[in-house]
Amino acid sequence: MLGRTKPIPPDWLQPSGERRGILIAGIVHNRKQFVESGIVYNRGVIPNLSADLAVEVPIVVDAAGVHPISLGPLPEPIAKLLSNRRVFSNCRSRPRCGAQRSSRWKPC
Repeated sequence: MLGRTKPIPPDWLQPSGERRGILIAGIVHNRKQFVESGIVYNRGVIPNLSADLAVEVPIVVDAAGVHPISLGPLPEPIAKLLSNRRVFSNCRSRPRCGAQRSSRWKPC
């Protein structure tokens, strides 16, 4: 079997639809590539959410890196809902917020 070769199946030469290849090609070959959605740290992309949250927004990649595209602020009720969820999630992961192993969860 070692001396024999088989032709490459045609489906191996077609794009799979995964975005990783697009991202890598854009960065390595310095081609601006638009991607419908990517998860990045907020850092002002959605102005009414905390900067340390991960958000899913459209992005452009090139040799300089990943550039999120801002779509503006979220409607205020949705932003409040997400902010409340973030506080609850942080409290569950940090014992110093008031929850102890032997007691019930307490709000921060």
